[in-house]
Amino acid sequence: MANKELFNQNLVTTPTSTSTKRIAFGNSGSTAQNITLDDFRKWVTGTTAPVVTTLLQKSFNIGNWSMTTVPGVDVILTGVDRDKIRSIEIIIRSNGNELFPIWNPHSNQEISATWRLNASPLTNAKLSIGRKNGYWFDQSGFSGSGNRGYVLVTYVP
Repeated sequence: MANKELFNQNLVTTPTSTSTKRIAFGNSGSTAQNITLDDFRKWVTGTTAPVVTTLLQKSFNIGNWSMTTVPGVDVILTGVDRDKIRSIEIIIRSNGNELFPIWNPHSNQEISATWRLNASPLTNAKLSIGRKNGYWFDQSGFSGSGNRGYVLVTYVP
């Protein structure tokens, strides 16, 4: 507990729980006004506290996709609403199990594939991924079956 002079009043902090501390304004031994430390900061600075947002992440398999024969694939983001998505990262897996970002740094930073988050459905959002003809992912190292990679989605609850 700390006693400090503030505006000719005693400032006393008292723990009301293990996670919240309060400041009491008033004379020692008399009834005092209690506010939280965060509310005190807002009062002194005239600002409001930033809103804390919880971010969640979920990973989805792209699934079977022979990129040399099929130009695009859709991935259903089960359990994620379209309007709650904040970012999407796509990693493409080669036949040799190498992982590549959707832009490939080994070929002049070209954009070898694109993606689009569809306007519908709103729940269980749909992501469309497509490779560009004649670019990095349109070669034999990305043909055949097996999971073609991953989509990492960051979203709010």
